[in-house]
Amino acid sequence: MWMKWLKKHAVNLVILTVIGALYVFTMVPQARTVFYEQEDQPIYQVAEIPYAAIQCNVYQGAEYIPAMLEILRTHDATITWNLGGLFVEDHPDLVRDMLSAGHELGNHGYQHLQHSQLSYEDNVQEIKLCHELVARCTGTAMQVFAPPSGDYSDVTLQAARDLGYTTFMWSADTIDWRDQDVELILSRVRENMDDGGILLIHPTAATLQALPEILSILQEEKELEVVSLGELYAMSQAL
Repeated sequence: MWMKWLKKHAVNLVILTVIGALYVFTMVPQARTVFYEQEDQPIYQVAEIPYAAIQCNVYQGAEYIPAMLEILRTHDATITWNLGGLFVEDHPDLVRDMLSAGHELGNHGYQHLQHSQLSYEDNVQEIKLCHELVARCTGTAMQVFAPPSGDYSDVTLQAARDLGYTTFMWSADTIDWRDQDVELILSRVRENMDDGGILLIHPTAATLQALPEILSILQEEKELEVVSLGELYAMSQAL
């Protein structure tokens, strides 16, 4: 009797299951962002909250940073500067300027290696060298890790965790290091950034020129508050 009833109502059961899954996916924000916040995986994006983070990966481009800091100040925007250790050695004053302006400092490794190809010990060394440089320069213990070129392995993630770091990637990439085209950079921001998103930029001439409009797109068009990676993640965890 049970099997007869099951066969009769099998289609209805499938339909109800699909409707239930769609309800969870559309009505519960956390269900939509599980992909982004899996344990032991980097964070690409967080729950759909009216905030967005900008991370600027820095090994070069020191000449553009003072003007970028001023633009960020006038737009009341806080970002994360992911610092390469070699940059910190060459520009400690700029690093302190970033921190004094209220921005977050992130770890971008010491010398821009392919972290997926490194052993656990070498991953630890790359992250730790940069960490210690920034600590000596600013007294700050960084907690954000952004692997160079977005290149990582499970070993990289384990090394970062063991050193007290959360690893971040991005949901929108301007590719400004390659494409020195302001309109192209802006179109990538406009098309790819949304609630809880993470935007990747670099200090380049085109990015400096585009930065005021990038902030206007996020703050005015998309009505998002621009915050650091750490702030974005903390707010998502408080939901």
